[in-house]
Amino acid sequence: MIRILCMLGILIASSGGARGQGYLSLTPGTVSADGSATLTLNLTSPGGAAPAAIQWELTYSRADVVSMSAVTGDSAATAGKSIYCTGRRGSYLCLLAGLNVGIIRDGVAAVVKVAMAPGVSSTAIGVTGVLGAGWYGDSLAVSGVGGVVTPALSAPAALAALACSPTSLGPGESAKCTASVSGEGGATITLASDEAALTAPPAVAVQAGSTAATFMAAAGTIASDRQAAITATLNGRSLTLPISLVVPPKVAGLTCNPATLAAGANAMCAVTLSKAAGAGGAAVALSSSASALSIPPSITVEAGGTTRTFGATAGAVAADLTATITATLNGSSVAASIVLGTPPSLGAFWCAPTSIASGKTSTCTVTLSKAAGQGGIRVALSHAASVLTAADSVTVPAGSLTASFPVTAGTVAQNQTTALTASLNGNSMPVFLTALAGSPLLQQMACAPAVLGPGMSAICTITLSQPAGEGVRIFVSSNTTLLEVPLRVSVPGGLTSSNFTVTAGDLAASQTAVITANLAGVTQAASIFLVVSGTELRP
Repeated sequence: MIRILCMLGILIASSGGARGQGYLSLTPGTVSADGSATLTLNLTSPGGAAPAAIQWELTYSRADVVSMSAVTGDSAATAGKSIYCTGRRGSYLCLLAGLNVGIIRDGVAAVVKVAMAPGVSSTAIGVTGVLGAGWYGDSLAVSGVGGVVTPALSAPAALAALACSPTSLGPGESAKCTASVSGEGGATITLASDEAALTAPPAVAVQAGSTAATFMAAAGTIASDRQAAITATLNGRSLTLPISLVVPPKVAGLTCNPATLAAGANAMCAVTLSKAAGAGGAAVALSSSASALSIPPSITVEAGGTTRTFGATAGAVAADLTATITATLNGSSVAASIVLGTPPSLGAFWCAPTSIASGKTSTCTVTLSKAAGQGGIRVALSHAASVLTAADSVTVPAGSLTASFPVTAGTVAQNQTTALTASLNGNSMPVFLTALAGSPLLQQMACAPAVLGPGMSAICTITLSQPAGEGVRIFVSSNTTLLEVPLRVSVPGGLTSSNFTVTAGDLAASQTAVITANLAGVTQAASIFLVVSGTELRP
């Protein structure tokens, strides 16, 4: 609510949110023949923020002004307001008030008459301490703009220049502007902006004896880049100054490569802006959701640029996790994810064959618990015996689980077994390999059962004197076509025996079949009795 202290003429309004900036501007006046000057106090309010009461204080030089008076202007009178004023030393305090339901529209709020001291033809009058209250009693933001009294016969001041710095503004930024006049001032310059997003006071006063006055132009909310202009007008002449209203750049993209890192590995990330950075560049804030992923706290995209790269380094983690990097600029944010992985361990290690003849080769394979990361994984290899020849390491390529390598046996006087060990990140796995002294010999052949009827089969086993190195092939034959046998039987590398099947055909009479196995000229034989009926057990 509004409370008026009549004796002091002071307006007290309950606090409330400001709804825009209003202005109370004093127009210039000229000294008439009787030594007085009349000035008008004009009200300009933003939409929806017209006051129901206004208080202000006019300040002046006591040496220049003898007395001062004020009456209600047209806009205040239309609103049913009355004016209350009281004089002080060098100031004149006034209050426009009445029923709160009547608001004061834009226009002449009061008319001020100034009686000048003898011999004084010009002076400056300030408008300070402006308070505004809405019809609910809420406070309104109103600023005062002073005016000047000039001699009646003096030539009018002319507008000479209008300049602002900077001439490009983002949301919430301000420019300091200067309006200059020819002569020695004593003039009020009218100001106007052609864009609602660019605000300036309605007028600025050039004090007597001065040639310029400054004011601030402020940018509000800007939806898109656009060109605005401020126009200054004095005595029929206008100057217009363009000011660019620009939307600040925002983060448009963030990428990191590779997207999976092991401990100690690095990724290269790139931030992309929606538009080129302005003067001074654009400082982009960076953050990581995981302390194990190290990144800089911020980067600066240089003026005129749209991209900037930075590095991300992975530390050790107890378990695989996903870290999120966020880039933030001017209220916009974009995120990218990097998977931080534990190092792979050995999953398996094997060689085939495990028995190797002199000069022959076995193929060994290491398998990881997870795919190798960037740059691959080096697995260390070691063995104690010089009889084996193998590399000291094997590399599992990036993205792969396995890698293979050869092992070659040298010449030994007798069979020799040694361990080949693969090691990775503190984990080791051995494979035992045997270097063979010579070629294996055919040691034995046996078949069961030893009696077969027509269409029946037996399993025969060939046994070698030592494991086959890279595998051997044994020739097999039968003394009769009534017993079907394979032509060859293979014993795989590293094994000492192999099985094969023989099958009896149609028999006209019982007989004994002899199966012969031959390896490098050494033979072994086994007999099977073929019978016509199942009741006959032996020949």
